[in-house]
Amino acid sequence: MDRTPSEVCTRIYTYACTDSGFTGRSISLTSRQFHQECRPVRYQSIAVHGPQSIFALESSLKNVPAHLRRVRYLFISSESRPGSSLASRRPEWQHPTMDSEQVFLIPEEVESTASIRARLIAARAGAPVRPPRAVPQASSEETLTRSIQTIVALVAETVEVMELNIPISMCTYLRSDASFPQLTDLSSTIFMLSYYQTNPPTYPQLRRWHITDCLQPLPDCDLYRTLTESTPSLTHLRLSRIRHDPLFGKSVAVALGQAPLSASPLVDMSRIQKVPPSLEKLYIQPASYEYYGVFKRDMEELAARGSDRFVLLQEIPIEDQATRDPVADWEAAVYGEEGCWRRQDGNSTV
Repeated sequence: MDRTPSEVCTRIYTYACTDSGFTGRSISLTSRQFHQECRPVRYQSIAVHGPQSIFALESSLKNVPAHLRRVRYLFISSESRPGSSLASRRPEWQHPTMDSEQVFLIPEEVESTASIRARLIAARAGAPVRPPRAVPQASSEETLTRSIQTIVALVAETVEVMELNIPISMCTYLRSDASFPQLTDLSSTIFMLSYYQTNPPTYPQLRRWHITDCLQPLPDCDLYRTLTESTPSLTHLRLSRIRHDPLFGKSVAVALGQAPLSASPLVDMSRIQKVPPSLEKLYIQPASYEYYGVFKRDMEELAARGSDRFVLLQEIPIEDQATRDPVADWEAAVYGEEGCWRRQDGNSTV
């Protein structure tokens, strides 16, 4: 590799660094030459779990020059990986460094190889041993959400695939006025939309958007108009874990350009805008149908109409939290696979 042109090496690293970020940081430890050659892609793909990693990533990205902060694939979860511990992970020497440019942790409990090495050398030399650098702890959901918001703003110009796996309770604080010119795949708990028209559009290249936890998507008359203005290239929209909303089915029928399911005095159907003309598929995955009489009937009637644009997925129990692997869905989008866009019966829907 010493005689391989640096441009070729960088190209190789571009294809290699598509995981949680472990590969890029591991390559940078190999030699000074590799450290320099992989710098442009070291932050290409990042996955962080839990407050400690999120705060550390924010600190790291703030200190990286913009031309080296080219994050293309980003996964953020406010929850730590279950059962993560040093004993259950790779040996210490295999973990990535945390030098001045890389202070985010994967997993959270692991101290960096460089830091461990420095402390051991100091101890052997009889020098005072400096304790590991502390990472700020979460003081509130608002503080954590602001950190996520900062990260998203820092990578907005370059990110192509992004998943924000955070609870609905934190979404109250999540606001972003950034534009995402390269983003094609997005998974988020809520619609990250501004109801004020933006020019250029917020998501000009977004093609697939998965809303992972629809608490109660009321038939907002401005929602579909805002989608059209903000996501002119949107082709696939999935709404998962929809709770009971007797008006939702009626609004969707009108938005898809179909005849209303039935009249309702609670909403003016004439004010509901159509879905973006680019939209090819609208996927609906309800939460449990128990006690959802009207909602269930509306969803089944919509599916029975046989529209190619409407896809009704199997319902999911509200209490079942293990039916979706967000990391697997994110990785599938990174590698161009179907992921969450594959139906439960195994048939392709993309």
